[in-house]
Amino acid sequence: MMRIFSKPTFAAQARNPHRLRAGLLFCFGGTLLLGLTWKGPGWFQKARMHPYFCVQDLKLEGNRRVSREQLLAWIGWRENVSIWDVDPLALQRRLTQHPWIRGATVQRILPRRVRIQVRERRPVALVQVNGAFQYVDRLGKLLGPLLPGEAPDLPVISGIDEFADRELAPVHVHRALQLLRVCEQLQYSDTISQVQIGQKGLVVVPLHPRVVIVLGWGRLEEKLRRLARIFAAWEGHVDQLREVDLSFPNVAVLKLVPDPQKPARRSKSRPGRTEA
Repeated sequence: MMRIFSKPTFAAQARNPHRLRAGLLFCFGGTLLLGLTWKGPGWFQKARMHPYFCVQDLKLEGNRRVSREQLLAWIGWRENVSIWDVDPLALQRRLTQHPWIRGATVQRILPRRVRIQVRERRPVALVQVNGAFQYVDRLGKLLGPLLPGEAPDLPVISGIDEFADRELAPVHVHRALQLLRVCEQLQYSDTISQVQIGQKGLVVVPLHPRVVIVLGWGRLEEKLRRLARIFAAWEGHVDQLREVDLSFPNVAVLKLVPDPQKPARRSKSRPGRTEA
């Protein structure tokens, strides 16, 4: 059976008034521009600057951290600009150069509308550098300083100043971010207060219990699972732990909080060790 497809009639298009109006405006604008271009270069320039093509509606979507005013200032947006002077690719490149912007899409909608959609980066931690705090995303990109009055619920990565002169700071930051990803997979991320980078490797301080956890550099997931077993074994008495050192293979070194009721011993006692 042969099927015949026909183009939509004008009556069918009229059922959608928005599409019909946009089509008529586009045809009118294109006809006006072509007609003025045919008369010569001078007329073409007049057509570009005609008030009919002046951008009257600039829609910005997707920005939460960065304000509209900041983004417009970043791209150098000018009021009463002609739609023909808007370069979508150039604006997209400029937007993605902003520390907080991961991607952007710019559309010209004739005759007088521009639509900008941005995708912001998501901070996962704060990095302490030279006493100041910077937001950092999951890829290790610094997004900008912590502003006055802000108190984000994010873990802090500290200790990288010690390695800054050896060009190892980015490497260690990525290791700390890897640890945070593992903690997120194991549903520990909400309890991490600080990740400190030191000579022994990564040291974690959770919100609760306030126990210093030495993890070292490698086998992070395995060590965190061992830590869960230790906390389960010390359930109800975890507050007696001061430090858990998991940097040794298959062995956990536990340091207890000193008992104020017991006199301090002068003998050199070794910390307790437990299989984990």
